[in-house]
Amino acid sequence: MATVSLPRAAAAREPVVTRAEFDALVARVTRIEHARDADDAAWVHAVAASTAAATFTARELRAHARVDHALRRAVRGMTAREIGARLRRLRDHALGGLVVRLVKRTHGERIWWVSVVDDRHANPGVAPPSGAE
Repeated sequence: MATVSLPRAAAAREPVVTRAEFDALVARVTRIEHARDADDAAWVHAVAASTAAATFTARELRAHARVDHALRRAVRGMTAREIGARLRRLRDHALGGLVVRLVKRTHGERIWWVSVVDDRHANPGVAPPSGAE
C-alpha cells in the first residue's frame, strides 16, 4: 500500500487558515455561486423566451440570436460551441423555475429543450418531447 505524505502543517495539526479566514472564504464562495446562479437563471430565461418551448440545437440558438434582441444580449457573441458548453453545464439544474433538458444526440449535435419545473420538488412541470434522454 502506498503511503501519502501530509504537508508539515497538517502533520503537526497546525491550522492552515484561521477560522475567520475560513469563514471569509465560505462567504466569498457563496456570493460567487449566488451571482453565477442569478446569471445562469437570466440566461436560461432568455433562451426559454426565445425558443417558446420548442427544441433547438446550440447552432440554431446562435443563428436565432441574429433576429432576437433579448437572446442576442444573452449570448453576447458566444459561439455555438460555447453555447453548447453552457447548455451542458446547466443540464438538469433547476434555475428560476426552468430546467435545460437534453432531448437527443444526433450526428455530433445535441437537441435541447427548456422546460418548466416546480422548484419545491424539482419535478418537470411539462412532459418532455418524445425521445428525450
